[in-house]
Amino acid sequence: MKSHASWKRVAISVLLAGATIGVGLALAGEETTQCFGHSIPPFQEVFVKLFRATATLMSMDQLKTTSAQMSDTERAAISYYLGEKGHRQVKEGLPQEKQVFLDEKYRVSTGIPPVQDFQAVYPHILAISNNNLGPDQLRKTLESLAPADLASQSFYLGEEGRKILFSEMTLSGVEEVLNRTEDWTLIETGKRTHNRIKDYTCILYKQERLGKKLQDVEKILLKYREKPKSMYMKWLDGPWTGRELVYNEALLGAGRVRVREKGTLGLIAVTIPVDWEIAKRGSNHPCTEIGMKYLLFMIENDYRKGIARGELVRKNYGMVEVDGRQVFKIESILPKDSSKGYYCYRMMHYIDFMRSLEIKAEIYRWDDQLYESYLYTQIKLNTGLTDRDFDPKNPDYRLD
Repeated sequence: MKSHASWKRVAISVLLAGATIGVGLALAGEETTQCFGHSIPPFQEVFVKLFRATATLMSMDQLKTTSAQMSDTERAAISYYLGEKGHRQVKEGLPQEKQVFLDEKYRVSTGIPPVQDFQAVYPHILAISNNNLGPDQLRKTLESLAPADLASQSFYLGEEGRKILFSEMTLSGVEEVLNRTEDWTLIETGKRTHNRIKDYTCILYKQERLGKKLQDVEKILLKYREKPKSMYMKWLDGPWTGRELVYNEALLGAGRVRVREKGTLGLIAVTIPVDWEIAKRGSNHPCTEIGMKYLLFMIENDYRKGIARGELVRKNYGMVEVDGRQVFKIESILPKDSSKGYYCYRMMHYIDFMRSLEIKAEIYRWDDQLYESYLYTQIKLNTGLTDRDFDPKNPDYRLD
């Protein structure tokens, strides 16, 4: 998708924030050098760039307010992380008054031990700086950063850092950052999130078009486990209310599913291949293509093809509420030509930016009619699901 495309204290923070916000989910200490063909600069270089941009844009009063809101330890952490070379680069060309102030407030203090893990304090510092910038200042700060700079910041923040940052920022500030965060950064962040998810439970609302008819909405209890690949589904409402299904590669073998239909069709449970029509009842997909991770996989596939051909366009729609949460809504648009091999013509994405999860997607194919809609609600991550949750013999199920 063509990307259309705070923060804590001090100029530095703010800049960093912008980059960060968009994506943030790297493993602690992880240094990413390449991502989707883009070279990612070391975050320390980006931090210097951000600090300087913020110091340039902020007035003296803003610099003083930002500094005053930080603790001595946080200011010392910034100073140690910058290093002498970074200090010089930040101050170069600034008015004398600002140089003197930065020397005074961010001088390395021998009385305060350095913070070994700057990542731990950075999200709060960034939030303070960001929130002290005006809307136009934040916009200009973000515009001064390259997409790879923003990705570097995002990856440095990591999952916990992003949560702290987003929770302390204004919603309008978060939206500004996400508007400028590239699709490839969002996708990479989502992939890193899913790498940390071992299992989850949720209520899935699903609607699909079969042939020319748009089916009624289905409400499904979904339990999902990554290893061994397993899922349990129970239809709670809609045309297939009462249906149950278990997929468990360890017990049933890859590509086989245990299912019991609703009503008189469900006199007995049967074990059948996932691609049989009875196993796919009411869907264009086998159960192995259900879940938030598969949705991201599908999005990435179209993104890689579309961006390589210069055929992918993105539109930003800002913040909307889904399932009681603020999410960021965007649209990706591809050629209206089924022969090009894309999954769809356009897709509406609803991204839970606090968790870097796409929790809702609306898919339109070549006739521009709604083809599929998926909404994941009441999501509970890494709940410790056990083999019993994916065993057809579970007495709470009707699959034995």
